[in-house]
Amino acid sequence: MSGLLLGVRLLAATTTVLLAAVALRSGKGAGWAARLFEECDYADLPPSVMKFLSQVFSAMPKIKETPDPDDEAATAADASD
Repeated sequence: MSGLLLGVRLLAATTTVLLAAVALRSGKGAGWAARLFEECDYADLPPSVMKFLSQVFSAMPKIKETPDPDDEAATAADASD
């Protein structure tokens, strides 16, 4: 790969990162980062993000799961057949 092509690719990557940083900062508080994370697979998220989200999740009170009434009705209908 030529030096010029490498330089162009590096400049493009740097510009992309800077644009993303500016966009996320300008949308701070508007949920832009959350929407970005929703589009990613867990494997694609940086370790720092996963660590932060794990800490937040562990600090949240655990919610007791309640059965979905629609699921119960479907299960009851299947059982009666």
